[in-house]
Amino acid sequence: MNGSPNRGQDVQPVSNSVDTDAHALTVAITRGDREALGQLFDRYYTMMLNECRKSSGTNSILAEDAAQEAWLRVARRPVECSSAGQLAAWLRKVAMSASIDLLRSELARRVRERAVSRTNDEAVRFLDDHDRLEEARIALMSLERDTSDGALLLALRTRSEVTVAQLAKSLGIGASALDSKLRRAAAQARATLEGQQ
Repeated sequence: MNGSPNRGQDVQPVSNSVDTDAHALTVAITRGDREALGQLFDRYYTMMLNECRKSSGTNSILAEDAAQEAWLRVARRPVECSSAGQLAAWLRKVAMSASIDLLRSELARRVRERAVSRTNDEAVRFLDDHDRLEEARIALMSLERDTSDGALLLALRTRSEVTVAQLAKSLGIGASALDSKLRRAAAQARATLEGQQ
């Protein structure tokens, strides 16, 4: 009988420690601590990717895109969480939201393609352009990890209908700095594509 309360006491500090760590980490991220964001990424990357895979179905490229979008959202709008459970729930919600948005975008793209292919004399040219864009997108995903920020920014820029200035403002960086990163990422993507041909 005496052993039971001690076991309960041993469990409680571990739980509190994990919750305290999650809270401290999210507080640091909301204050702009990039190292804390990196720690969060390292700890939860696999969970977020798996959540995106569940939401995206069998399309692994879409799942990877959704995971990248989810991490961009985490970086742009971090949330302070009081416990590890709350943090995991929030990250799952962000991953699911990113997956749903990309699935909607993909479905809308397919509807547009079908409409164009039925009604437009330039359907063949349109589909060729689409294939080139798809190859470019896949090439972007194959860039080295050290260029992943540029690839993510380029993907975000091409998928959104905002100006470079608007995107830079939402990311909290200068427009000229963003433009420079986008140009470098585009050049690297072109070089990668030319190397594959």
